Amino acid sequence: MNTPTSDTLRWQKAADALAPDQSLQRVAANAKFVIATVTVVGTALTALGLVSVDQLSHRPLARAFALIAIVLTLAAVLMALRYLVLRSRAVALDNLLDVEAWYKEELGLSIWVRAAGWLLFSAVLCAGLAGLTAAVTADPWYQVGLQSSGLAGTTSLSATASANGVSRGALAQATVTAKDAGGVETVVLRTARTADSGGTARIDATVPVTGHYQSFTIVLTSQGQQRATMTVPAT
Repeated sequence: MNTPTSDTLRWQKAADALAPDQSLQRVAANAKFVIATVTVVGTALTALGLVSVDQLSHRPLARAFALIAIVLTLAAVLMALRYLVLRSRAVALDNLLDVEAWYKEELGLSIWVRAAGWLLFSAVLCAGLAGLTAAVTADPWYQVGLQSSGLAGTTSLSATASANGVSRGALAQATVTAKDAGGVETVVLRTARTADSGGTARIDATVPVTGHYQSFTIVLTSQGQQRATMTVPAT
């Protein structure tokens, strides 16, 4: 009788690890791995922390990649959960054909986990492209907001403005004017901020206004140019 060689014993041990029950355990572990790894998509979206959500949302191509990544991630999680959902079926343990059929059916469901893995891979790829696109397309963008509240003759104005993706130290100035029934405009607020090291300048101010006006307008200027404006009616 031939004595098994070390290579034969090694490959026999590997073959034992491919038994149906152990294969099902590996598939379940892979499904759980897919679900636990979805946080990688978020890391890729922000380009390892170099890109903010605002930068993603204000760049059409980056936003498209990000949306695709989110959809793919959701699909991957659902497919992995589809495999992990508890299933019940009566199996005659003394009938080896029935036992074999059960294992084949369970192993056949591993296609959900394989698909989930590829979807997650695609999601991370799209997320990385979104973050990279947002990082290299550094076009600045600007936002303003203006809200008035109060009774006639006494108004409280809340003004917000932001300049994003500008040079460090760049000046952003917000000016709010009030227009009366005769079309005369009066400056009721003027304030400025300089951009921080991240290229963002934010303005948030509230000012009380006394008098009867028809509308209020906020104008944001940066680097000597008007960047954004908004007009709201007086309450």
